[in-house]
Amino acid sequence: MRAAAVAAAAWARTRRATWTGADVGRIHLDRTSLSEGGLGPAGAVRPARAEQPIAASPSAFDTTTAVEPKPPDISTLAANAFAVAAGAGRMLAAAARSVGSLNLVPAFKVVRRMSAALALVASLIALALLGREYWKIAMQSQTAAKVRAAADLTPPPAPTPAVSTRTGQLRITADPAPARVMVDGKPRGVTPLLIEHLKVGTHSVVLENTGGTVEESVTIAAGDTQELSESIYPGWLTLFAPFDVAISEHGRAIALDEKHQLLLAPGTHDLRVENRALGYDETRRVVMRPGATESLSIAPPKSTMTVTSSAPAQVWLDGALVGDTPVDVPVDLGTHALVVKHADGEQRQRSVTVTAKPLAIEM
Repeated sequence: MRAAAVAAAAWARTRRATWTGADVGRIHLDRTSLSEGGLGPAGAVRPARAEQPIAASPSAFDTTTAVEPKPPDISTLAANAFAVAAGAGRMLAAAARSVGSLNLVPAFKVVRRMSAALALVASLIALALLGREYWKIAMQSQTAAKVRAAADLTPPPAPTPAVSTRTGQLRITADPAPARVMVDGKPRGVTPLLIEHLKVGTHSVVLENTGGTVEESVTIAAGDTQELSESIYPGWLTLFAPFDVAISEHGRAIALDEKHQLLLAPGTHDLRVENRALGYDETRRVVMRPGATESLSIAPPKSTMTVTSSAPAQVWLDGALVGDTPVDVPVDLGTHALVVKHADGEQRQRSVTVTAKPLAIEM
């Protein structure tokens, strides 16, 4: 019986080596009592001694860190299982020898059967331990995969837009609204309008509606908002000409009032000024400002007048002496007073109309 007790103690030590934190708190026989036969005075069994709790290992289901689990050491598990089986076998063999020494044949047979049963139980325990370890690994892998998936679905923080130091803004209003807006020749929308991210520097801005067109130049500063407000309504144009002229724009005649004025929408106008009788035809560009009064003076190119006579004589034009005949005189287009004074005192006077075509006169 002592040998059986020693074998049981060896088996218990082998089994204890495979315990985990789940086995904390179990009460088992005192190792010393087992080594001494497990009997105290008067044959009483010594009370079992509680082992100190074993520090629990980190939980296999800790989701705070998605660490990829490593497979268990199969050779270690197998060695532990076979150690359990070997311990049980040694315990049963010692029991068999003790029983054999007592010549108890039936009991020996029972022990042999128990030995076979315990070997089977040891094998099942080894398989259960192996299955439990792989189940833990599967659960840890699933938890790690969920953590990684959640991390992948979390959108990255939106980048903070950098404040540009090379652009500004332009806010534009017009009266009447709406007005089409072009900046540097490119359409940007209609008023009221806020143009963002406009490069620093000077820009040409054109506003246009049915009342006319206004063109302005604005300067944009970094990080600043420039304001531009324009009223689009007509202005007056006063015409000065040495003779009567007709005004037209794009083939449409524009009448002058008694003050030689005409009403024009703001913007740029290409006006055709002509006098067919004088052969004058010219196009003049006028830029009108809203509500302003502009003036246009007609100074047509000069023509040439040649004056000759049968005898030397002085030539006077509009009361001014221009020379002796024959003479070529540059003259403005229009009607002029011509006087020719001969040396014998004879004086001839006439009114001449100078056109774009050179004029020749014999007096």
